[in-house]
Amino acid sequence: MIGAVVLGVLWALLEPASAVGLLPSGSHVSVNSRGAFYGISVPARGGLAVTIFVNNIEVSILAIAGGFTFGILTVYSLAYNGALLGVLGTLEWKGGGFDPFLRLILPHGLLELSCIALAARVD
Repeated sequence: MIGAVVLGVLWALLEPASAVGLLPSGSHVSVNSRGAFYGISVPARGGLAVTIFVNNIEVSILAIAGGFTFGILTVYSLAYNGALLGVLGTLEWKGGGFDPFLRLILPHGLLELSCIALAARVD
């Protein structure tokens, strides 16, 4: 997953216009703005939190279920989400919204990424 984050960062640095295509539909990230998290109303932040929560549950389930596909689904799920995190973080940094991005990601991200890593571990 860390390698996918690095690849996502490189992609967003070198080809930001195409890297935006990796983001979910409805994402409004602009490298010319102050970041996507500025100006989001409190009710919209609740919706964003639910979206992030549901995505992390889906990633964990896919990571576990990936064992039935000899790890292919697990690798795909972790790589996609790692690249997504790298692209989004880079675009936020370029747009001047990296501080709010970190404040959104770090508090729950450390716990959730740990849970996803445990779900994806191989015995």
